[in-house]
Amino acid sequence: MRGAPLPGYLAPTPHTPTPDLAEEVELLRATDPATVNGGQCGLDELATTVTAYWEVALASHWRRLRDLLEVTCCTGPGTSPPEARSGSSRISIPRSAGPMTP
Repeated sequence: MRGAPLPGYLAPTPHTPTPDLAEEVELLRATDPATVNGGQCGLDELATTVTAYWEVALASHWRRLRDLLEVTCCTGPGTSPPEARSGSSRISIPRSAGPMTP
């Protein structure tokens, strides 16, 4: 069973190839409050929650994740390189690795 699609304001099209969190949250905050449950208050709470989640779950891993995504996306589906490097860390990716699924 598939879930409902994300509303456009939760995943806006970035204005740059590598936006930072502040830019993404500003795009979120620019959403028409009438389209969000709770209006402006709901939008403010959502932006605060997204920022807090980022700090707790992703911030410390983002450089490695971004590097891996860039390598995988730039080489095309099914052509992942055998490894991606980020600073002194190393992420191994088997050549046979297919697309990641949730």
